[in-house]
Amino acid sequence: RIQNVQELIDVLYKGAKVKVSTGADKAIKNKIGLYAGIGIAVVVACVAGVMIFTGKGNGTLPETSVAVETETAIQEEMLINTDSQEEQMGEQIVFYHPQKSISTSHDHILFCMQDGTVTARGENENGECDTEDWTNVAAVAAGHGSSFGVRTDGTVLYAGNERLKDVEYWENMIDVQPWNFGAVGLTKGGTIIAMHPQNYGEEFEIMQKNMESWKNIKAIAAIDWNVFGLTDDGRILSAMNENSVVTEGWSDVEYLLTDIYLGNSGLLSGLCEDGTVKAVQLENNSNEFYQENMTSQTNVTQLSNRICVHEDGTVSVIDAYEGMEYQEERILEIVETWNDVQAASMFSHGTGYYYALKKDGTILYSAPNMGNAELNEFKNLEWIRLVEEEGTESLIAYTKDGKILATGGYSR
Repeated sequence: RIQNVQELIDVLYKGAKVKVSTGADKAIKNKIGLYAGIGIAVVVACVAGVMIFTGKGNGTLPETSVAVETETAIQEEMLINTDSQEEQMGEQIVFYHPQKSISTSHDHILFCMQDGTVTARGENENGECDTEDWTNVAAVAAGHGSSFGVRTDGTVLYAGNERLKDVEYWENMIDVQPWNFGAVGLTKGGTIIAMHPQNYGEEFEIMQKNMESWKNIKAIAAIDWNVFGLTDDGRILSAMNENSVVTEGWSDVEYLLTDIYLGNSGLLSGLCEDGTVKAVQLENNSNEFYQENMTSQTNVTQLSNRICVHEDGTVSVIDAYEGMEYQEERILEIVETWNDVQAASMFSHGTGYYYALKKDGTILYSAPNMGNAELNEFKNLEWIRLVEEEGTESLIAYTKDGKILATGGYSR
């Protein structure tokens, strides 16, 4: 029970527990303070009036529910007012596109949903999967132990190793990509901001200076050993080779992609406005088979390493080599039956692992099956166990008629 004015003031201050969302305007806090101050003043005045009216001058509050009800009403009003406030975003300069809604690294994968939230799966050693609080994100990128989210107003969210935390100070960005253990960002004005990995040699400092001299860039693609920039007039610049021109005539390209799984003999691809694909071989690459398969794709809305999504929501797996042994027929049969897909990618920690994000936000997954059965064949079981071995998971079962069934990465 509240016995005096001082106790009432203490209750008001302690009860005003207010949670203000990240980025909320300071005016909210000022308003809360004003409400609390007014509430306290009103209640104190009322209490003083009651004491005068009752003739009690010792500060003792008579038994009444008026003060408690007033305190509760003020507290509830403050909580309602603050919880209803939404974070104020700046002008929108980044727009959601399927091409930037999925990204994989060597150990995790990011899915950017149409509502601006981000779902992450995979290893979380550095906190790279701690994206559950992200909002208003229009594009994502996954790197070595790091996750980047570009928000609609061009600000950047980051999760992962502390070495790249400063990217959260970047503004006016339309794209951010991991670069080895660093990061590179493209501004709305067509310039580059780069953060090269420390203690990785003078060549990275040279590449950073080369990139920061670029102008009128509309798309970038980064891999461990190089960064490429697409100019407004359709030239592809290479940061590693003293800003040399890799190719020309790509003015109709909207997004760039590098195949990180083929190393220095990889492929640089471009997704065009009309849904066609362009590709050029990088250094020491003679894989014309992969290049031809990549450029033969049509009606493409999202392009990833060895996989693309078409306008009708279907998925095609692009062969990089003739007779690729790891592309099991069972996996391809599953992947190529997916429908209503928005974006898809092959997970880089193991060949044959495919993920897809459907237009309704559902996540699809397919992995290599080195066993002797599919899940729908697991019937009449005596027991079943999950087996983990060298980063793979498998289900092993024993049937009542004496058969051993296995599905997943387990092959023995």
